[in-house]
Amino acid sequence: ATENFKGDAGARFLVFCPVVCSKMVTAQVFGTEIFTDDSSVCRAAIHFGVMTDQGGEVELLITDGKRSYKGSRSMGVHSEDREAHVRSITFNTDDRHACKSVVEKYEPPDFNVHWDIINDPAAQDGPSDWSFDINPTKQRALSLVQTSRIWSAGESGTIALLKNYDCDNAVFAANMYMTDNGVVGMVFRYKDNDNFYSFDMRKRGEGFMRLRKRIDGVFTDLSIIEKKGYTTRTWYRLKVQYEGPQIDVYMNYGLFRKTELIFSLKDDDLARGGVGLLSDKTSSVYFDSVSVGAITKEQGCNNPKEYQQPAWDKCLKTVAPKERRKYCEATFGRGHAAEMCMDPSTYCRSCCGKYIPQQNNILTFACYRSCKRELDHVQKLLDRPVDVFEGDLIDYRPRGTAMKGSWTKAYVQRTVPLDEMYQPIDNTTQRTNTTEQQPTSNGPPIPLWKVPQDKQPVVPDYDKPWKQITVVFDVDGENFTERVRYPNENVDFCGTQLVERKDCPRLLDHRKAESMLSS
Repeated sequence: ATENFKGDAGARFLVFCPVVCSKMVTAQVFGTEIFTDDSSVCRAAIHFGVMTDQGGEVELLITDGKRSYKGSRSMGVHSEDREAHVRSITFNTDDRHACKSVVEKYEPPDFNVHWDIINDPAAQDGPSDWSFDINPTKQRALSLVQTSRIWSAGESGTIALLKNYDCDNAVFAANMYMTDNGVVGMVFRYKDNDNFYSFDMRKRGEGFMRLRKRIDGVFTDLSIIEKKGYTTRTWYRLKVQYEGPQIDVYMNYGLFRKTELIFSLKDDDLARGGVGLLSDKTSSVYFDSVSVGAITKEQGCNNPKEYQQPAWDKCLKTVAPKERRKYCEATFGRGHAAEMCMDPSTYCRSCCGKYIPQQNNILTFACYRSCKRELDHVQKLLDRPVDVFEGDLIDYRPRGTAMKGSWTKAYVQRTVPLDEMYQPIDNTTQRTNTTEQQPTSNGPPIPLWKVPQDKQPVVPDYDKPWKQITVVFDVDGENFTERVRYPNENVDFCGTQLVERKDCPRLLDHRKAESMLSS
């Protein structure tokens, strides 16, 4: 205790601690981060994260007293609550050397350089088998993989714990890919195998998503979603953010385009600790893009918008040549490099690499695929002839109904090229003037255009998409059908005249595509 240390608030003292202080359970500690001055200095230093059981020197800082002190469990030391006290102690946060940013770089051959393997003492079908290996999707050279079906009754068969890491507030993220059933997840604020938090999930169907804690060897579910888990052979991006008592778990899946907040709650049993990856009764689970670091201002709990839009939306919003050129010239300057950047593949690769962390190759690949697909899709629409086809949704202005003169929603039921609507007439064919109907294989018969006997039929310009189209639309719940020639001033692309429409397929309007791509 520091009761014999003379000095007011701001005074500093250098204290030497012996080994295995955490085991001296009779030496009490009161508070978290800031402790009462009658607390055990060395055990408080271990709790704070500036001292280990190996002992050594630590700098002590005297501070003013507090009205109350909140106890917690940290680094294997349990501190207690306390009412008001006249004087407090704390430690220099700069000494928390273990609270740092780490990105796994997959440097074989020794997996154990950065990771400790912790197998549950009661686990069966062990030992575990952790290593670096190529993942099945081959979207990056190596991933962390666990291939043993080791399991335990508490569903925490084996944990790969990041070495020399201890932090109170952090963002812990990883991609996961499973080819088998079982329980997989992430652990954080890990003190020992009896005290940690974990987010884990089991295969969809009889599976779950679960946030839980283990205190003194006893598991407690903080929150659980039944009948919802992972799908095999699908990449998932998981992110756990913890700051003080607040714990948030986010998930991205599929192409990582959709971010979902899975859990958000408060729990203060464990204040700090390490991070790791969990596997139980699954024969193959792959972890990629593993990283942990401090919470930035943009990632804070008060800024949830950072999780709502994936980073590569910025790339998709600049697919127009004019915007692409701005990006390319700002990145590479004017010249040959900027012209090369204008190529869709080069642009997407460069842009995605800018907005996504370098180590996250799977996420970069998904961004590139989405960006390239968007550019190819819009370019294909631009190259498509200005035409409508059977099944297209259109904006239509009816001729012979109560809605005459007003635009309405419609669709194209059938199209017939005009060359099929004229009877061929030459010197060997008897000229007829008929309104007989031409049989059709699908839909009602289409009447032939009436050709006067004293005139040759009008031959359409086959270089233009002239045709007769059958349009179906609704008026007060009743379906109407009209046949018109196309192109026609009463027919326009979906959403062009009725801009408020929400049912138009993506970029069906050729003019919108043209406007988007025009520089």
